[in-house]
Amino acid sequence: AWLAAGEPEMALELPESIGLGEIPGDGVLRTVAFHAHGEQDKFEAAFRDLSRESDFPSWDIAIVAAQTGQKDLAFEALERAIEIDGPHLLQVPDPIDYYLLTPIKSDPRWRLLQERIGIESVDLSTIRFNPEFPAEVETLLALNEANQ
Repeated sequence: AWLAAGEPEMALELPESIGLGEIPGDGVLRTVAFHAHGEQDKFEAAFRDLSRESDFPSWDIAIVAAQTGQKDLAFEALERAIEIDGPHLLQVPDPIDYYLLTPIKSDPRWRLLQERIGIESVDLSTIRFNPEFPAEVETLLALNEANQ
């Protein structure tokens, strides 16, 4: 959420600030946050680690590449991920992962890829998402804001 809000420093600080330390499996988000925060050395190291350690590196690489403006690499990695794990990656995607691929969705290759694996195009731009958070989350956000 912090990345989507344009607050990469919060994405990097939040887990530790609420006592979670580093969240297991957050390598993609942490790598993208380093890039968005302008921490190039940390981004490059995290990207190398992610490439070596991930169970499905092509999918993870596609997301990081999409978020960092590397469209050619993103599509190459998506093709590889679909080849390895099948088209269900895009047919029933994780909502966060699907959101993180947004930067490449305006590229004509996105539509061609969807068509090739049998996904119909649906315009979701009119749907608005304005969640009401439970009191516990509101309190956590307020505490976090107060600690800054």
